[in-house]
Amino acid sequence: MDWIIYLEVFILAIVCAIPFLIEKKYRFYSPPQTLSFIYFAYYGIPAIYMINNMSLFLIYPHVRTDYISVGMVFIIFAYILFLIGYYLPFKDKNLKKIFKDIILKLPDLSTYKIEIKNFPFIISIFFILGWISRFLLFKWGIYSHTEAGEYALRLEGFKFYQQYIYLLSILPTFSILLLFSKWLKNENKFFFNLGLFFLLIDFIYYLPTGSKERALMPLFLVMTMYSLRKKIPFPWLFLSGIFFVFFIIPYTNIFKSVYKGRLLEDLMYSTELYLDIFSGKNKKFFEELMYYTFGLRLNYTEVVTNIVTNTPYVWDFQKGYTYMLFFIALIPRFLWVNKPEVGSMGYDFGIAYGYNLNYGQLSSVDMSWVGEMFLNFGWYGILCGFFYGLLYSFIYHYFLGRGKLSELSMIFYVLAFYFMTRSGTFASQFGELLKDYLVLYISLFLFIRKVKS
Repeated sequence: MDWIIYLEVFILAIVCAIPFLIEKKYRFYSPPQTLSFIYFAYYGIPAIYMINNMSLFLIYPHVRTDYISVGMVFIIFAYILFLIGYYLPFKDKNLKKIFKDIILKLPDLSTYKIEIKNFPFIISIFFILGWISRFLLFKWGIYSHTEAGEYALRLEGFKFYQQYIYLLSILPTFSILLLFSKWLKNENKFFFNLGLFFLLIDFIYYLPTGSKERALMPLFLVMTMYSLRKKIPFPWLFLSGIFFVFFIIPYTNIFKSVYKGRLLEDLMYSTELYLDIFSGKNKKFFEELMYYTFGLRLNYTEVVTNIVTNTPYVWDFQKGYTYMLFFIALIPRFLWVNKPEVGSMGYDFGIAYGYNLNYGQLSSVDMSWVGEMFLNFGWYGILCGFFYGLLYSFIYHYFLGRGKLSELSMIFYVLAFYFMTRSGTFASQFGELLKDYLVLYISLFLFIRKVKS
């Protein structure tokens, strides 16, 4: 029966190669190309890992070859529909015209520029305000909301103004993007060196959250921005991949598993465990690395298999409810005090589908955007892949379809690209994106100028 899984993974690899065959050259900023790498890492490699290490997954009754095979069928067809939805507007004249008509009615961000006369001073203000916000998050106990073993994104008990303070914590990351955009424009090494320094600080800040996506976010944003102006050297991509696999994934997983609410102590203990496991003295180094990477943190094959196997027996089909949470998330809590907690979905999912056996009682588990499709509509959920493709294609056409970029439109696109390629439910991905857009626009409002034609 194992040969079926290998065949399905081979088919998935062919499907993931389609964007490269269509576009003929690699572009890091192309949504389906970068997403194909991520998709295969999340859903292809873990499938092979599981069938060769079944003894490691005995606590999960759904990790059986026949169940994994069914889950892989859904995974493959969901991505095929995604690619059809993405590339159809490039080929179909009617759909292309619809896209064009809608885009023409929207503001053209490429015709606006960012003009900051006292650039170092303003960047310093953004950085200081952002770190004041981060300090307050530590003080209020909200920092650990970002997937470090707490009830993820659950802000009940905190005053509503504290949630808006949280939004300001993204300002240092915006400062990094502004610095690198300046460097790409005039190649001033001062901006590059300062941006690199801020990038390191941001990485150190996000690493203890226990979220691999958060820890990678600043670097990913900068790499996307660079790829829009220049070709990323292959060694950069290779080293980034090595860094992600050998450090970010295992370290964040160790931290998440030992987190007890004492940030500094837990951080030091996690570092000791990481050095012990990955120092090279451990004879099972490779086995440990593969388990942390493809057995745990990147194993979305198992998550989707769990959902396909156990829905609607554990949860009823949600029938679009999780997608509606996106609109609910946009409503300020002071207007709707008792609105549903968007972040609680991952917590409740982890409880219902048995992940507390592995992660602990307070863990939030990402059902993934593919798992969310089945959780809502069953096998009909693969059609959601088509609409995801249309949405991603529209975003690409809006920002890059005109063939020109300004600093403003570039920063807006790299933020969208990050949320398009990370895993997560629709509400968590795009709800947070719109909030980041709002903070970015308000921050830069006084410095945005219309380009003279």
